[in-house]
Amino acid sequence: MTYYTYLVATLPALTLGEDPPVSSEEFLTYCRERMPANDVPTLTAARLRPAEAERALAVPPGESDDAEEAGGGGFGSERTGGETPTSASGGGGGVSSGFEESLSASSGEGRSRSKSYVARRWLQFEYALRNTLVELRTDGSEEAGRYRRGSARGVGGPRVEQAAREAVGAENPAEAERILDRARFGFLDELESGHYLDFERLVAYFLKLQLLERRSFMKPEIGRRAFEVDYGRVLKTMQRAAEGVVGGSGG
Repeated sequence: MTYYTYLVATLPALTLGEDPPVSSEEFLTYCRERMPANDVPTLTAARLRPAEAERALAVPPGESDDAEEAGGGGFGSERTGGETPTSASGGGGGVSSGFEESLSASSGEGRSRSKSYVARRWLQFEYALRNTLVELRTDGSEEAGRYRRGSARGVGGPRVEQAAREAVGAENPAEAERILDRARFGFLDELESGHYLDFERLVAYFLKLQLLERRSFMKPEIGRRAFEVDYGRVLKTMQRAAEGVVGGSGG
């Protein structure tokens, strides 16, 4: 196992609810300059969203190794991991639009072995969480089979069931996402346990950083600015169209 004592020690702390101290790209650049080149692809492939990780690793959805379930498996182990897609739940049991998008993006084709135990367990946890959301949203009906992916069950323990139920019953989608992200961050905390200065610590840090980064984009002021930019474009388009109509009628 490779240890990254200096690299890990220099990383700023990450706290749920606060803005990320650095961007995920800045973190990857920092790591590329300080770790062996053959470690970089494994770190880079550790992605928060199952669909993105699936494309990076070509791992069949929900696949897991029985040996892996027992725990352990440091960097360089030969165990295989898996995943499962679906996004957060909306208020009153609704499911966000990212839910169907991530499902349709998941083909389940291909196979590879990720060297990171943390990355594999994270995907299994995310699949288990999303599958539980599906089951609750569809009341366990046959419709759930259309959206459920893989068989990653038991990963994350009671946290998965509790978070999913609270999210489905949340008042609005924003609150549902906060509930799910607390569960996600807590699971990553658990995965970090026992990995203090090694590669797996960097993988967990990268996943946490992506989570904080995604949350930072959900702020109302950012949405408001994006709306203002889009609205400004629409007004300009309408204004140009109106000027064209006036100019044409004047001729």
